[in-house]
Amino acid sequence: MKKMAKMLFGLIAIFAIIGLSGCPGTTDTGGGSGGGDSTIPTWKIKGSFDGWTEHDFTMDEVEETKGAFTYSDLYAIDYEFVIMYGDNEFKVGTEPFAIDTATTFDDPKGSNAKFTAEKKAYEIKLDITDPAAPIITVTAATEDDANLVTNDVLADKLLIKGDQFTIGWDPATAGIYDDNTDTVTFAGLIASNKNGGFGFESLEGFLNFGAVAGPETESATPKVVTDFLSGGNCTINNVPKKGTEYTIAVTLDASKTVATGRYVVTITLTTMGTEEWAFDVPASIWVVGN
Repeated sequence: MKKMAKMLFGLIAIFAIIGLSGCPGTTDTGGGSGGGDSTIPTWKIKGSFDGWTEHDFTMDEVEETKGAFTYSDLYAIDYEFVIMYGDNEFKVGTEPFAIDTATTFDDPKGSNAKFTAEKKAYEIKLDITDPAAPIITVTAATEDDANLVTNDVLADKLLIKGDQFTIGWDPATAGIYDDNTDTVTFAGLIASNKNGGFGFESLEGFLNFGAVAGPETESATPKVVTDFLSGGNCTINNVPKKGTEYTIAVTLDASKTVATGRYVVTITLTTMGTEEWAFDVPASIWVVGN
């Protein structure tokens, strides 16, 4: 009996050791505050390269905490991007971002990574060894120079959309390009929403210039706008009547930047509408104060 008891005790001890050392443990992959996990397929990238479309990283065949994605057929313009884990965006923190330099993306409230494409394609490498502080390195993936920007390219990419006019936001509407004057004309834009807005899809992404006072009669001097840096959807804030028709012409100059006049917008009132703006009266109005 004593020998059997010793054998039983020995087996229990062996099973206990196996249980402690042989069973797979759990790993905390929470990545700390705001971090993701250490699995490449759960991370994505999006940027101005293609209208902020989300893309998956391709996982490295040797190191599963590393991945990469390549943007191709780029133009010689400024691009920007962020990386994502779920709905959380990871941006550049205090470190300056530069090509060929490993940069930590650990600040959800930081800055989008920005660079000017000199080459036609760039590979964006991701290292999530520390998921709370993912590291990005951007390198040229080709020796070919980036595509040159011409007025023809700008015209091909330029579309208008918005709910101030009957065209609406989706899909965007193309204009007519005159390569003799380097102008894209959007004619027959009928005002349908006094408080609506509009903007332009372009090579550089969505362009807008905020609210402006447009012409109020058919004979009025057209409104010219060159500032696309004021932010907010474009709005003609003094449309006289519903159904008023406008023509918006955009003159292009690829030798300039967006900030210095690459796009010059001219707004002309072509036909006055006949319907007065009408708004629903609120059922109740409450006055508050002290």
